[in-house]
Amino acid sequence: MTFACTAPEPELPVTVDVMGIFTDRVEAFVGRSTSYPEGVGSIEVIGVRSGIECIGSFDYRRQVPDCRGSLGSAELQCTDGRFILATFVADGCHSGMGIGMDQFGNRFRFTFGKDAEESRRILTSQSSQDPGLD
Repeated sequence: MTFACTAPEPELPVTVDVMGIFTDRVEAFVGRSTSYPEGVGSIEVIGVRSGIECIGSFDYRRQVPDCRGSLGSAELQCTDGRFILATFVADGCHSGMGIGMDQFGNRFRFTFGKDAEESRRILTSQSSQDPGLD
C-alpha cells in the first residue's frame, strides 16, 4: 500500500540529487534518483574522479503517511564489478540517507534529495564516526 504525503508534493516521477561515498576510498559519487508511482525508482551515481558508474533500482518496503521514517532498499551494479545492497530511511517524501555494502564488505553511504553542502556534512560526519574505518 502506498501512502500520500500530507504536504503538497510534486507529481511523480520526481528526480532528486544523490551523493555517496565508499568508505574504502576517498572519492565522492554524484548522480540522481527518480521515484515512480507505487514506491519504486531508479538510481545512478558516477565516481567524480574514477568515472565508475553504479546503476540500479530501489523500492520502499514500508511507507508511512508523512513519509518521514519510510524504509526502503536498493540494489546497484557498478562498472568496476561491485554489487551494492543498501537500505535507506526517508526524512521527507523525497529525501533521506542510507548505507549499503558491496560483496567485498566495503560500505557505501549515500544521501538523496539534499543539497551538496548538507550531503557532504552528513557523509563526512558519518564516515569519520564509522568504527570500521582505519
